[in-house]
Amino acid sequence: IEGYQFGVQTKGKYKVEFETDDLQYGGFNRIEKECLYETTEENSHGRAFSLKLYTPSRTAILLKRQ
Repeated sequence: IEGYQFGVQTKGKYKVEFETDDLQYGGFNRIEKECLYETTEENSHGRAFSLKLYTPSRTAILLKRQ
């Protein structure tokens, strides 16, 4: 899903810590691991801030605040 938006509690920049689309897990390596995602002040899912990122189907992404 291009531009999938979801809510987060803490404002800041987030980076991919782990993702299952990596080639070593049988994925297609479509997720940019070095990209920093910055929150916006848009309420989403009951949270004060939100992030938008590309999420391929059937994958999991773990983000860590920097």
